[in-house]
Amino acid sequence: MMFAAPPDQSLEWSDSGVEGSHRFLKRVWTFAYEHRDRLNQENNRIKSGGTLPDFENANSKQKEWLRQFYQTVDQVKFDYERTQLNTVVSGCMKLFNLLPLVPNINDNEQMSISMLLKGVSVLLRLLSPIAPHLTHQLWLDLNFKGDIIYAAWPKNNMTSFQVDEIELVVQINGKLRTKVTVPHDADTKTIEDIAKNNEKVRASIVDKEIKKIITVPGRLINIVTG
Repeated sequence: MMFAAPPDQSLEWSDSGVEGSHRFLKRVWTFAYEHRDRLNQENNRIKSGGTLPDFENANSKQKEWLRQFYQTVDQVKFDYERTQLNTVVSGCMKLFNLLPLVPNINDNEQMSISMLLKGVSVLLRLLSPIAPHLTHQLWLDLNFKGDIIYAAWPKNNMTSFQVDEIELVVQINGKLRTKVTVPHDADTKTIEDIAKNNEKVRASIVDKEIKKIITVPGRLINIVTG
């Protein structure tokens, strides 16, 4: 139900939608148990005083993976803040889809398992409010510290993995019009100015009054006209 529609909108029941959500949770469970032994060993190593690798020294492929991962984490946290639970679920699906890629970008076993551990830990915490029973059990079975309900909310670590520029979708009255490239650290006014000066945007809003501009960090700009 959370995946099918925002909580403030009506929902048309769909058995296929329920089956899709069940398949996703089953994939998370299966993936966790496929890697359970290695994740348990890594958690035990850390509890005994071991440390995670320095991700700042990751290679280019690893940094790109980490950039995509933490960018999606930011999106999920932002959607939680506005109670957009359907996009929270889709964001968690994106995070999960990144996990099987980890072995392909690593020739170092220690780095691979450390990245998996970090990824699974973050995914379970973000899923916890909407799938509490499954995430609680996996948190215990994978030997993470304490109870997931008391685990810290994931923090972002984008500083070392940022790119110079990012691409944002531009909508006009909710309809996709184009995309623009902006500096990754651009403030809201700069982003809005770049969007308004885009050739396709100017053509679409000519002779129209801009009532407001909605900017979703890292994702899109929606220009609302009268």
